[in-house]
Order: sequence, then C-alpha cells, then structure tokens
Amino acid sequence: MTIEEVKARGYNLDIKNPHTVADDYGDPEELLTRLDEAEKEADSLRDQLKAILRDALVGSPDVELIDAFMRTRETGEGTVLEVAVVEWHGPHEPGLRWEEYQSWIGTPNDGEVKTAQLRALADPEFFMQCGRCGERCNVGNMHDNTICQGCAERYLGVVH
Repeated sequence: MTIEEVKARGYNLDIKNPHTVADDYGDPEELLTRLDEAEKEADSLRDQLKAILRDALVGSPDVELIDAFMRTRETGEGTVLEVAVVEWHGPHEPGLRWEEYQSWIGTPNDGEVKTAQLRALADPEFFMQCGRCGERCNVGNMHDNTICQGCAERYLGVVH
C-alpha cells in the first residue's frame, strides 16, 4: 500500500491483507445441521459410556433386577421400556403389574435403553434399598419403606 492510498483512506490502517485468501466455511444452514448431528452423536456416545461405566460399578444384583422386572416392547410408534411392580393377590400369590416407564419414537440404541434402566432402578416408585441388608428390591418385595421382606422375616419375626 502506498502513502497516497493511506492518505486517501484517511489514515485508516484497518484493511485486510490483499495477499490472503478469504476463509469460506460453507453454507451456515449446512454447518448448523452438521453441528446438530455431531452433538446428537456425542450425546449418544456419552449415554453409552455412562451405561458401560454404571454396569461396571452396579454389579450383577441390579442386572438380575433389570432382567426380572424390565422389558422393552415395540409399539406402532416406537419402543417403550416397561417396569414391573410385584403385587400380592394373596399369601404366596405374587403377580406383576407392568407400567410404561419411558418411550422412544423409533428404536433406541443400547446406551439409551441402559440409561433409562438405570434411572428406573433409582426410582423409588419401582425399587428401594433395604436399610438392613443394603440390597435393592422391587417395591413389591419390601416389607415397608425401610426393610425388605426377607430381612423383616429374618430379623423382625414377620411372616409373609
């Protein structure tokens, strides 16, 4: 740039370098779409990682609870996770009442299902932890809000 050009610009030196190529990042709408897709994939991977880590920490008793009291079912619109509550119809006559816990449009990935299962395990509407033995139990197998039926029989002399 010559001195005459600087004077003509009123001594404004805020100019772009004429020897560089302007950056072209593409269509903003396409970039936002790609960003949304990347964020969804990251969320899915994060959910899967959480499920893997929780499975490693949770241990097999909770896996047994998931197997016994949870199921996924396909519907016309997607998939639902159902959780069973043990109900007693009489002495030594347990039954299961299935309740919808979460639904997805389409088919969820394994990480999404595992995350929902872990949330259900922590939901006191379905599962509680015995204050005596520390085991997590279906609410239908709890004597009351603090002790499971097994501990109530063993330590309190309760007969179920």
